[in-house]
Amino acid sequence: MMMNFRMNYFLFCSVALASPATFSSVIALPSSAAFPTDSQELKFNRDSDIGELKKLLQQGELVKFYQTARTHMGQLEWSDIRGGVSPDKLDRLLLIARITSAAPLFGENENTPSEQMTPDFDLKNDISLKGKVMVDLVIISKINLKQKCSAVRKKEVGQLCSIYAATMLKMMKEAYIPDFEGWKKEVMERKTAVWSKEFNARWESFLKERDERVERKKKELSIPFEQRMRRQKTEEERIRDREFGEKDAAFMQEAREKWDKCRNLANILSIMEDRNSKIKSFLKDGGGGLLRILLDNYPGKATEVFKYLKLAGYEEGEMMELVDREEGKTEETEFLYQSPLGRKFLKEKKQKK
Repeated sequence: MMMNFRMNYFLFCSVALASPATFSSVIALPSSAAFPTDSQELKFNRDSDIGELKKLLQQGELVKFYQTARTHMGQLEWSDIRGGVSPDKLDRLLLIARITSAAPLFGENENTPSEQMTPDFDLKNDISLKGKVMVDLVIISKINLKQKCSAVRKKEVGQLCSIYAATMLKMMKEAYIPDFEGWKKEVMERKTAVWSKEFNARWESFLKERDERVERKKKELSIPFEQRMRRQKTEEERIRDREFGEKDAAFMQEAREKWDKCRNLANILSIMEDRNSKIKSFLKDGGGGLLRILLDNYPGKATEVFKYLKLAGYEEGEMMELVDREEGKTEETEFLYQSPLGRKFLKEKKQKK
């Protein structure tokens, strides 16, 4: 059956864990070090590319990790499903998917100094690569079911593809900010209020002195011009003027720095908004990738399908909505509609009409 999710989003862009009461069988979401064992991983112990990826991830060099990982991706095409891929190549790509699916997203946020922001964060290279990993997992899953290997290995690959895809979906859902405009406004108001309070407290006495000087200047204007010109400033007045000038220069410098902080924050939030939009696109269409993997590997097994959807962060009320939106009620998905959750969904859907 033709997949209903739009692949373009995966090519350009790569969820809180729900607790539906209906399903008690749950796989704890793994970290990069806690995924279920891949029985074929040991044969790649001396693979230099995979070793480099693991090392970069362990060292926390995320920018270089994603740049390097990208050079090892893109080796699968949809045509490979028909033509097939060697078992070793498939196992190697599955291992790369294992590493990249669990890799954290870039950690920059609204508190990151602008000079520490990386171009890769702005370019969304982490989200983009995870999108490619999702595509590869769908292809790997399909090739695995067609290739000649043991039933145990087929089952293992299906499970791993499901877990890796669910891991990325949950990660994206946790990173997504639903009401970004409201959140952005709150952040701007909160941070600028703190900066203004600190700034005003630090320069309160200076501002008072400046206002007093302005008032004195106004009064001096009422004195005849010739009389003002004849008056000589005392040494004490010249010292005070010089000190005030230095304070005024420091005040203006800090005022510019405060303005720069507000501008930089606005720029960072703009970048984050763009990333949030990409994540939203992934979440809107990306569930179709996981669903396709699950339908291929667990036909007729509603409990397994819902278990992995729960792992991906889908709430009970979202699961059948995803199925209905991406695949609809077909011969392939009938078993899901016949499940208790499916029947509940159909009943509620009918009541809404």
